[in-house]
Amino acid sequence: MRRDWQHVLSDLRDKLEQIQWQSAERILAFQQDHLALIVAHANKTVPWYRRKWSAAGIDVDRFDPRRDWHRIPFLQRQDIQQAGLSLHSTALPPEHGNVHKNATGGSTGRPVKVLSSDWTNLWFLALTLRDHLWHGRDFSQKLCVIRYSTSPGWAPPDGMTTRQWGRATTIVGPTGPAAVLSVLSDTQQQERWLRSHAPGYLLTYPSALHALATRSIDHGAGCPGLLEARSLGEVLEPDVRTACRKA
Repeated sequence: MRRDWQHVLSDLRDKLEQIQWQSAERILAFQQDHLALIVAHANKTVPWYRRKWSAAGIDVDRFDPRRDWHRIPFLQRQDIQQAGLSLHSTALPPEHGNVHKNATGGSTGRPVKVLSSDWTNLWFLALTLRDHLWHGRDFSQKLCVIRYSTSPGWAPPDGMTTRQWGRATTIVGPTGPAAVLSVLSDTQQQERWLRSHAPGYLLTYPSALHALATRSIDHGAGCPGLLEARSLGEVLEPDVRTACRKA
């Protein structure tokens, strides 16, 4: 990125703040214009999409999101796992910066490997910051995260502690500390780890949340002071919400 990433992140946050107050019609037109550009780019530079859409009879040259968006086939998990390089763009815009390899934890099956860029990573930070601000989270609280990692620093029983929540919050000022633990730990380890940190916020997978809540209900060992539990990476079923509220 040519500019300092914190300034770009601040600009993206302001842009999102402005867009959300526009009329529904203007937002829809903005989305449709950009969808048409994305479809054209994907068809031109991503072989897998070009083959898939051609087989579905989609004429990208005449593509109109208002009429044709529902015809775009869903991208399935197994598609990503089997497509390999054919799902990679052959001409990423240079403004996107460096390319990074990412992988899911495979908490519900075989992991998925994808690519991101400096630009898409900045958008992720902007949307994360927006989520924090929308929910009015108290940045002075401690944040605990349990998610997939093979890094030795995240290993149980202690995990790793940092002074800040992460890059997404650096532009709003100091935050409380954060602690991270690999989900490759067992539920008992996770419960002990959480109680030792006494966080205000917890972020983890729904399956881990359900196991922690169930253990808390069964053993009466809760997490006093916890303001919010958030989930990621899996479908959040109603029984997980119910168990969390009960715990």
